[in-house]
Amino acid sequence: MTASLDSGLNSSDLVKDYFCGGCESRQIYESADYFCATCTRFFCRKCINPHDKPYANHSKYEGGDTNKWPLTKTMEDLLLKCDVHKDEKLRMFCQDHSKLCCTDCAFLCHRQCTNMALISESAKNLTMDMQQLSNNLQTIVGELNKFKSKQEASIQSVEVSCNEKLQEIKDLRKTLNTASDALENTTLKELDEIWTTMLTSLKKDVNNCIKLEDDL
Repeated sequence: MTASLDSGLNSSDLVKDYFCGGCESRQIYESADYFCATCTRFFCRKCINPHDKPYANHSKYEGGDTNKWPLTKTMEDLLLKCDVHKDEKLRMFCQDHSKLCCTDCAFLCHRQCTNMALISESAKNLTMDMQQLSNNLQTIVGELNKFKSKQEASIQSVEVSCNEKLQEIKDLRKTLNTASDALENTTLKELDEIWTTMLTSLKKDVNNCIKLEDDL
């Protein structure tokens, strides 16, 4: 009823019919050894060298990376062959059952399904959905970048403010230390003057007492 990717994929069917584009244009059918994703062309080992000289930065894949090569027409036809109706190609997609169908399968088994569409239309819708998703992701990334920039600016502002307050505290401490030192020096000087005055007065009194005692 629907296609299975494993059905029909026998080893005899997996014929690599990738041909070098340069050789093929000269009616020479040489198997391809490289695929250039930038040029979307195949090259054999001889033709890849002239290609690489001016286009060394192109993205190309060797035969070991055939999973990155495009499907050949043979493989595409094989993958789109219906398991049940061997002569029919898969053309429809039933969203109700998430199955690919040929037109015979659609008529015989999916007549009651309400969400049937051509594969090409489903692919277009999927492309549109993916584009919408990509746009949404870009919008989210943009908003995240804005938020990140805003938070980074806030961090910088807080850091500047903290540094300013720290400097103010250091300046205030310096001012207080200077004032404290000045007060200490002034107080010590005044105490020294008071002590000198009192000592002089006391010594004078002592001397007077001694003189009076002698006079007696």
